[in-house]
Amino acid sequence: MDVFQYRVLKWMIGTNTTTIVAGGNGSGTALNQLSLAWGGLTLDSLSNVYISDSGNARVMKWAPGSLSGQVVAGGNGIGNGSNQLSSSIGSIAVDSKFTVFVADTGNYRIQMWPVGASSGITIIPTNTNGMYPLALELDSMGNIYVGGSNIMKYNVATKTATTIVFSYGNSSNQVGMVNGLRFAANNTNLFAVDSSNHRVQRYSVIKNCGGKSCISPFTSSFSAEILNPS
Repeated sequence: MDVFQYRVLKWMIGTNTTTIVAGGNGSGTALNQLSLAWGGLTLDSLSNVYISDSGNARVMKWAPGSLSGQVVAGGNGIGNGSNQLSSSIGSIAVDSKFTVFVADTGNYRIQMWPVGASSGITIIPTNTNGMYPLALELDSMGNIYVGGSNIMKYNVATKTATTIVFSYGNSSNQVGMVNGLRFAANNTNLFAVDSSNHRVQRYSVIKNCGGKSCISPFTSSFSAEILNPS
């Protein structure tokens, strides 16, 4: 994201060629503009680009080759209403049904916006444990992982949240502040950008861990927390 040029660029591998895929029309609120889009960027299975347009308190979707975007979350001013987002938006994620999940950082919550919804649903209110949500990732089962002052998993089947990596430390089973989460393509490794400890942590999903799938740092024998049911 080229934040201060209010645009998103696509770089062709092996060349110096770039293409504007979103924005590029100055800062503003129009559907062909962005404003301080510094938070999150992701793609869906159809190569649509989703952007955290924090300055406009909204998430925008840009189809390939489109000259303007579509508001898919927020866009109703800065606030904490169900149809609003804060001006501080972290990561975003999109599932196979094109549902948009938003780390609404300034409102201490994770919002879910189904396709065509005019308002979001709070599925994880992180203010209950003082967590400042920055990072967001989905696994292949649709479970949600949230990073901030710790790493949490939200189980979509049981609708429960569990802390899987604890905070305020620099050992391999702790984090300082996580502002990025990403699963490897096969969902066997979870990578966490632990910015306050100046490192990237790699966690292994162990398939045979007492009959369940667990998570463990590669650098420690730390007793793993449950990630996925077997």
